[in-house]
Amino acid sequence: MNVRTGLSVLLPIVLLAACHKDSSLPKPVTPGGTATSGTMNINLANPKAYSGNVSYEMIISEPGGKVLLDTIVSYAATVKAALSTSAGVVDLTLVDTVDGRHDLTVYKSINPSTWINALPSSYVTGFRSSLPNTTASSLFITHFPAVGAVGTDIFQTFFFNNGSVDSKTGANFSPSENTLDLGYQRYPGAYNYFSIPQLGLYKLYIPTRNKDTLDGAHMDTLLSVTYPRNIPFQMSYFGTTFLGITDTTNRLLDVNFMDAIYEHTLANVDLQYPRQPMQAYELYFNGATSTNDQLGFYSYGKSVPTRWTFPDPAQFTVLNNQIDNLSIKFNTSTANAICYSGWNTSDFKSSLVLYWPPDSTSLHPLSMLTGLKGKFFSGALVSGMKFANFTFQQVPNFSYAGYFNYVNDPAKIATHQLTSTTFYTRYF
Repeated sequence: MNVRTGLSVLLPIVLLAACHKDSSLPKPVTPGGTATSGTMNINLANPKAYSGNVSYEMIISEPGGKVLLDTIVSYAATVKAALSTSAGVVDLTLVDTVDGRHDLTVYKSINPSTWINALPSSYVTGFRSSLPNTTASSLFITHFPAVGAVGTDIFQTFFFNNGSVDSKTGANFSPSENTLDLGYQRYPGAYNYFSIPQLGLYKLYIPTRNKDTLDGAHMDTLLSVTYPRNIPFQMSYFGTTFLGITDTTNRLLDVNFMDAIYEHTLANVDLQYPRQPMQAYELYFNGATSTNDQLGFYSYGKSVPTRWTFPDPAQFTVLNNQIDNLSIKFNTSTANAICYSGWNTSDFKSSLVLYWPPDSTSLHPLSMLTGLKGKFFSGALVSGMKFANFTFQQVPNFSYAGYFNYVNDPAKIATHQLTSTTFYTRYF
């Protein structure tokens, strides 16, 4: 679940496929007009960005199978239309054929008239690879702790970020003088976060010049968190992101507490972070069970959660997982939950991701997709897909519809109204 896109320009309106005409396509909505009874207005952009004139297929259909819209549209375009239907919810199918693949995404029982984008954006802030307008700088560390001499790769012994970015440009360790000379790119106003995870030590400060000195003999002690295991799992270090937000109005000044390159772990410790309080913390925690299932949670708030009840695989039972017979039995409340499952062809060149509300416990993806008679895919392609995974996600304070209204609107994601969620993914 890791990466956020917004649209800042007015995009062209597209209703007809570029390569053929279809008289059944709905008429465009007059800007500023009002919808009549039995009309569902859509105005959907696609946050994916490809160079050149690359297109995808969008199909909107009623739950009973009646196709309301089938169009081939450029990723750079917005689909704006008035769909003639009395249905309160519809099914949305998107078909991506970039790089010779066939990737289908299907949303069951949704109302896209309340969406901004046809695909969801991530509410998890991912790793930054760079910051703008940086200056070449250096940090000279004296009394570098003895752990720094262990191993042939000095970068494995410490963790350094300028703000949210690993901007190191080099390091020179002198065993005889016990010093470390570190080069990096400095972003104005961003914190330097230097830590030695094995010793639980750190220093966090805002550099004010291009050449700084740090005394390794006078460092602070990291806080640590170890989550109780209501079910056994191993933390997935590189699947976890952990940010300290120093200024909620300027996310360029975030501090990243996780190394994107080296895995710094301690026995019986899941997280380490500085004692200085932040305006907010954003944590996406990932773990793997002994059967290679995936579990985790997301948290955004003024404190780091020190306890968490992880989702239990006993909450659901997959009764059938065929491409035309998917049925799930739930053993817990599904009031604030969404379900999604994945299928792949044997060569992994085609895939299907299906989202549905948990009250729909029996689904028939192959029949549904074959009935659409899509232009970019065939029933034969879908029939060869094998079940890959199933995810049960619980989102407090969000209904199924409310969740997609949120993740399909970048402006809503920026408000961080979604403050917690848990998920469990079973792989087959």
